[in-house]
Amino acid sequence: MSIFTKLAQLIFAPVDENGTPRSVNNQDVQVWGTEVERLVDLFVAGGGLIYSTRAALFADLAHPANSMAWVLGDSTAAYNGIYGKVGASGSGSWTRRGDLPFSFIVATDAGAGTPNAIQATTTIPVSASSLIWMNIADTNTASPVTVSFNGGSTLTVKANGGNDVVAGGLVSGMIVLGIVSGTTFRLLSDQASTAILAAAEAALAAAEALVQAAAYYPSRSAAIAATVPEIVETLWVKAQNGMLLNYRSVPGVTLNPALTTNGGTRAWLPAVTPHAPDYWADNVTPGTTDMLAAISNAMLHGPTEMWPATIYAISAELPFADGYHLEGAGGYWKRRTGYDYATDPEGASVIKYIGATGDNTCAVRISQTAVGVAGSDFAGPETDDLVNVVAKNFHIDANGADFGCYIYRAGNQSNIDGITVEGAAYSGHTHLGCFAAFFGVFAAYECQNMGAIIGYDIFGWGGGESPNFAYNATFHVANNGQGGAFVENSTTSQPAVSGRQTLPYDLYGCGALIRMGRGSRINISSESNLGRAFYGESIVVGGADGGPTVIIAEYIEGNSAGPLLVQSDSDGGLVVKDGFFHPGNGGSLAKQTIKIEGRNNSNVATTDAGSNLPDQWILLQNLKGLFEVNSNTDKYRVENCQYDITFSSRRPTEPFVERQNEMINGDFSVWQRGSGPFSADGYTADRWYAGFQGGTGTVSQEAITVGSLEGFDAPSPEYCLNMTMTVGAANAGMTWRAADVRKYAGRRIIVSFWGAVDALKSIRVDATQNFGSGGSTAVTTVGVSDASVSTTFRRHSVAIDLPSISGKTIGTDSYLGIRFRYQGSGTFTLKLAAVKIEMAAWGPSLYRQKPKSEEFAACSAYFNRLVSGIDIHTGFAGQAISSTAPVYSIRFPRMRKTPTLSVSSAAHFSALGSTGADIALSALSLSQANDQSGRLVGTVAAGLTAGNATLLRSTNASATLDLVAEV
Repeated sequence: MSIFTKLAQLIFAPVDENGTPRSVNNQDVQVWGTEVERLVDLFVAGGGLIYSTRAALFADLAHPANSMAWVLGDSTAAYNGIYGKVGASGSGSWTRRGDLPFSFIVATDAGAGTPNAIQATTTIPVSASSLIWMNIADTNTASPVTVSFNGGSTLTVKANGGNDVVAGGLVSGMIVLGIVSGTTFRLLSDQASTAILAAAEAALAAAEALVQAAAYYPSRSAAIAATVPEIVETLWVKAQNGMLLNYRSVPGVTLNPALTTNGGTRAWLPAVTPHAPDYWADNVTPGTTDMLAAISNAMLHGPTEMWPATIYAISAELPFADGYHLEGAGGYWKRRTGYDYATDPEGASVIKYIGATGDNTCAVRISQTAVGVAGSDFAGPETDDLVNVVAKNFHIDANGADFGCYIYRAGNQSNIDGITVEGAAYSGHTHLGCFAAFFGVFAAYECQNMGAIIGYDIFGWGGGESPNFAYNATFHVANNGQGGAFVENSTTSQPAVSGRQTLPYDLYGCGALIRMGRGSRINISSESNLGRAFYGESIVVGGADGGPTVIIAEYIEGNSAGPLLVQSDSDGGLVVKDGFFHPGNGGSLAKQTIKIEGRNNSNVATTDAGSNLPDQWILLQNLKGLFEVNSNTDKYRVENCQYDITFSSRRPTEPFVERQNEMINGDFSVWQRGSGPFSADGYTADRWYAGFQGGTGTVSQEAITVGSLEGFDAPSPEYCLNMTMTVGAANAGMTWRAADVRKYAGRRIIVSFWGAVDALKSIRVDATQNFGSGGSTAVTTVGVSDASVSTTFRRHSVAIDLPSISGKTIGTDSYLGIRFRYQGSGTFTLKLAAVKIEMAAWGPSLYRQKPKSEEFAACSAYFNRLVSGIDIHTGFAGQAISSTAPVYSIRFPRMRKTPTLSVSSAAHFSALGSTGADIALSALSLSQANDQSGRLVGTVAAGLTAGNATLLRSTNASATLDLVAEV
């Protein structure tokens, strides 16, 4: 219900409800103005004060604290506003609190100017912050139109869109609304708009209500001591650090309110989300004042945000419950000597533990159960699981507590990221039994024992309680282990702690203990830790096979004690890859040792530990730097590791036949058709088919520069294949073919190769199962991922999951084709070397180059060039069965099927008769042949003697005589 008899929207409307033009009723205006004046009188009668100038207000200090006054009419517009009294009566000062509730000003155009140069007057000085209501006395006749208020600066009148008002655009009797904007008067309304006027009235009413419904207090204590009027629903309170806190009134009884007033009878909670712990308590001395209850209560009432560059002290562990949300402005990532977050926080939000220290004490616990207490229902996500937790972007100063950040069984859409820890007595980060949650980047610095414990059963729970599953995270651990000493193979263990497993000194003080379940991956950077860089082991619980655990060893630096990797019968494979081992920043650069230890199911070291399946081995892949491998078992693999690596004990072995290279001529050592260049679709190097797809290009043999195959772990091949496309075409590439489509069907294969291109390109590897003549339609399967190939030779590998051929029809000359092609249609140069195909559960194995004689024999089963060039002693002796028909019997290495004969030209060959003269052939064919013998039958014009011997000779440099059994 409005407090006005009539609204200005109706009084000043240029038309009535039927759209008929009308004039303003002066009596209505008088009533409306009187009602506005009464509002001001009510304000004054209620104890409010009004001054015409700020100077007059400042001269009057005889009012108690928190009195309110208005300045209305000061010639300096900025001085007009609402003021509050600070200090006792007779002293103190007045402070401006806000703008006057009259956020619009009435201006009168009495016609003193001209229709195109309006002169208007107001009772309140105009300013850029005020909405101005003005009548139009005369219709304008030109453009632009100007206006001057109270004899002030001339302002150009602009329409709402920013354009000059057109002639006739301002009609006599209309009402306009606008604001002063620089040197212009910008209209908000047009000729017929009344909606904006109504909005202005609503804004005025809202401002008047706000004056009555809000209160400000300069401190938390002042607010608590106040008796807040019932009409006030909003409080503004100045916090210890100068920030303004906005509270809302809460009806009834509220659990742990942020603030109480009126002798504890009125409760208040933050009016904003997220809110800060400072709503519940003043952080009087950051780092000393106990803020534990404030943080806990803040999280209880919704998402909580800690302020940057602030230290929140806690006197005991801070526990999380389901749905708790705590987020800061960032962790503290400077951990080297000389930095101190207390004086150089760099925007970090810090939680500092100031409670008691001792066994199993903890700073921040993200767990339903106490530290060291196992859950009772791990089989399913039930009461022991912590769900929907958000903990992000803050630093924990554990300050001697055993555990800095302890996380147990946090999952189900939780988001935990950006937490840094320092100063824990036992472990900076401890993440156990986590699943189905997002884990981001973490750091642990200068902890007395371990930097991080990830999935390792330190409490002796057994079973599946400790390992994390489907867990992905990144850890930076540095300068940990300050309270212990590393002793290689020491029989002494870490001092016993009740309820905890003891650790050998091999692990005491290390960067991280990592024992991960299936589907997990960790990026780790470990430097300057006292003990081992990290401990790594994978585990499969309940017999489920989810693949290997992957550790990305980004940067490993420290003493000679590198990581300890454990391979046991029950694990699912461990991959340590893509990292750099730095020898440390000490006086002497010494190699780090990657220690590999085989253990049986009883956790006893044994030289024969581990499954006979290669996917359960430890794989060291793409590692660089100075390190040696010390292993008690040979059931591990080393691939593409560079710089300086030595083996101080058992070397890796690879005894599996099915993992040897089954690709024929993968080293490009056999080129029976010549070294090229080849420019037409067809075979080039043996077993390699060029498909130009209508484009223009060449394929040729190219010598490999010694040492150019980066990381090659065997004698380098002599040649590579070079395919250069000068006119590109989609799908142009090289295909390797092997007879029999049944090969590898229904299996995963790994295709690895050393490749180089003219410029960085994506090379696709796919497989075609061709069912031959009369067989089913061919099926092409693309590799799991494309290879990003650079300009220098590097090894790449692509997995291809070949479909089953169950139900297919296999015809004549079926084959499996592996194609390498550029993912585009432009020009390119692709070089291939040392190509390998194998069946494997994961990862390519070492490349073993086969003897050339073995490669040649395998190639000859598909193609056998019997003659090339001029050869007067081909070795093919025969007999003339007539004067025109020489016949030669031949034997050759067994081929995969009866071959066909391919001859460059019969005229390139001759039959040597009894007279010693060469007689040119006009035809040459193969007859009565099988897979290892046959007869060459020629035709000459005349000159042979039936029954006499004859010799086949090639007499042309371009002569070729081939047996072909290709697919």
